[in-house]
Amino acid sequence: MKKKEIVMAIAVMLLGQITVAQTNILNETVTDVDGNVYHTVTIGSQTWLVENLKTTKYNDGTPIPNVTSGSAWNALTTGAWCNYKNSKANDTKYGKLYNWYAVGTGKLAPVGWHVSTNADWSTLNSYVTSHSGNSGSVGKALAATTDWNATTDAGAIGNDLRKNNSTGFSALPGGGRLIEGSFYMIGDYGTWWTSTDMIKNAFSKDMGSRSGKIIDSEYEKTKGLAVRCVKGESTIKKEIESKPTLIPFEQDFGTVKLYGYKDPVTQKIVITPQYEKVYNYIEEMSRIKKDRKYGFINSTGVKLGMNYDMAFNFGEGLAGVNIGGNFGKEGEVTKSSGGLWGYINKTGQVQIPIQYQLALPFHNGLGLVMKNNKFGYINKSNQTIIPFIYDDGASFYEGFAAMRIGNTFGYIDTTGKTVIPFIYEKAADFKNGKAQVTLKGEIFFINNKGERVN
Repeated sequence: MKKKEIVMAIAVMLLGQITVAQTNILNETVTDVDGNVYHTVTIGSQTWLVENLKTTKYNDGTPIPNVTSGSAWNALTTGAWCNYKNSKANDTKYGKLYNWYAVGTGKLAPVGWHVSTNADWSTLNSYVTSHSGNSGSVGKALAATTDWNATTDAGAIGNDLRKNNSTGFSALPGGGRLIEGSFYMIGDYGTWWTSTDMIKNAFSKDMGSRSGKIIDSEYEKTKGLAVRCVKGESTIKKEIESKPTLIPFEQDFGTVKLYGYKDPVTQKIVITPQYEKVYNYIEEMSRIKKDRKYGFINSTGVKLGMNYDMAFNFGEGLAGVNIGGNFGKEGEVTKSSGGLWGYINKTGQVQIPIQYQLALPFHNGLGLVMKNNKFGYINKSNQTIIPFIYDDGASFYEGFAAMRIGNTFGYIDTTGKTVIPFIYEKAADFKNGKAQVTLKGEIFFINNKGERVN
């Protein structure tokens, strides 16, 4: 692979704090079995392909059929691809559209990569929620600065494209192919398969020009969608969410769309549609929204809470919840959201009092919270483990967290000890024993001792 490293430091506003988020566009090229060349972008702890897949072969060299006929596409039960409206010009810009049967082989991505899972997108969404940069919303931070249809909706992808793509993810509105074989919504929608199976259907992710968020969806496997890949071997057989106890579904009542839950095997409705929003299960808990309030449903359908103005997914048995905030129609956490945060456990009880300006999911037994405009870490007993002295913080990866004091970054361990000094203009998360940093304008990697490495 060729490496030409370009690092973008993105200044973002998070609840009144100026935060420097690390988005590392490595321009590290990846070539698939077909000879197509892709670029990469590292966002938080993940490395994604910047372009949609274009391969006509599985990674073992087996050809994937190109099916152009609508009736033939509708009848498929095996893997296939097509271009939008069967045009090569659309392939060049937007990549190919695949049915889920191609994804489900586990052989679609380049070797060393995998088709993104539902959990991969959840991780991306959580990171970009608090690192959206000048874009101002998750959708805008991920969407490309071209090709999206214009709109005046506040915070939407199509509203002032110049503010899009602060992450370098470069999502394009390539449309899709319906199960009967017709094509739809190029310019308005980008839609991507995940490798997460739902037995009859499969999870997917949508982005629309009139929205500012990632939209959770599920589609029949015959539909044609784009595909994005994440670095690392496939987890398709290990994905916990591949056989959830309950799965969300949508029902259109004409004037409103509501969501409920059904059994993934029998497709029998377990919880009738009544929620404005539902989210996929994380740690056997699903976030729900009803009457503008958030709560959770566990894997047996028991509701918890329902009196919160915002909630994050569960992490290590606790979920951050907000009271008193205003998160708008799209439910985006912004500098003006306000309110206070705390944590609840899986019985719905408040385990850590509602007292913080922000409360992010727990990792390695520690929760990153903000108090008096400073970041620090607490344990599950609400004891301060790492003091509130930082102007920005990140989760721990490989035992280290990149933190900012003033304008310089350094690294601490899980005891709060500074293990790599605060001398860097930029610092990314550790991955595979090394992290990318910038010092006096020079970009390079260091190991966990702070030594320069290749």
